Amino acid sequence: MIVVYGEFTSTEFEAMVGGREAEQWYRRGAESGHIPAMVNLGALLANSGMVDEGERWMRRGAEAGDAGAMLNLSRLLRRQVATAGPRGGAGAEPKQPKQTWPDRRGS
Repeated sequence: MIVVYGEFTSTEFEAMVGGREAEQWYRRGAESGHIPAMVNLGALLANSGMVDEGERWMRRGAEAGDAGAMLNLSRLLRRQVATAGPRGGAGAEPKQPKQTWPDRRGS
């Protein structure tokens, strides 16, 4: 998912300024309650290997009613269940390939 910020999409923004600076700006927005920033921060963190914190931001965006955050969170949780291995054998989901998390779609 992509958000348009002025003339740049979130993906272009991250490539232009780098992941560290993008994280700082997303974090500032997320901490001030900006839901698209929560979604983007969650995706950026999860893609960077900081899955627990990424999940927390995805969850906050989902709880605020953002459909993109809900989708990202459901995928993350499903992947966590799948990679945890069988729980009681039958009915365990197969392991899924590593997936990157999209950011939020703009209008």
